[in-house]
Amino acid sequence: GVLKNVDSFINEIDLLTDIRDIVPDVVAVSRIKNAAQNTPTSRLRIDFSNETARDGLLQKRKLIVTPFAYPVIEYIPPVKIIRCFKCQQLGHYANECNNQIKCGKCSGNHGLDNCTNTTLNCPNCGDAHKATYPGCK
Repeated sequence: GVLKNVDSFINEIDLLTDIRDIVPDVVAVSRIKNAAQNTPTSRLRIDFSNETARDGLLQKRKLIVTPFAYPVIEYIPPVKIIRCFKCQQLGHYANECNNQIKCGKCSGNHGLDNCTNTTLNCPNCGDAHKATYPGCK
């Protein structure tokens, strides 16, 4: 689960102790970071020892830890995108790849380490960006 609206001054260890007094099956809390900037957010991930405790808290939709009432939502882990560093395609790793080597910067038949081109050309969509660009089609 995820606790929302947790102020930055709230100590995670102290909060875990307080939460365990209410929900003993909580085993850990950790502040979620903004992936792009690696900065702490106002959300805390809650880990449970069993699904029953998790489902019970999600059903209540709120956790009251006096004097605060925190909204509770389901934790959905971030999606990991697998990209081959040999051919730049998605869905497999380089050690499993039977394709020809492709540069992730210019689409040439060489590795990124050996690229001298300054023009960007995505090997996946042909647009002017690197293979690592999150907005690739």
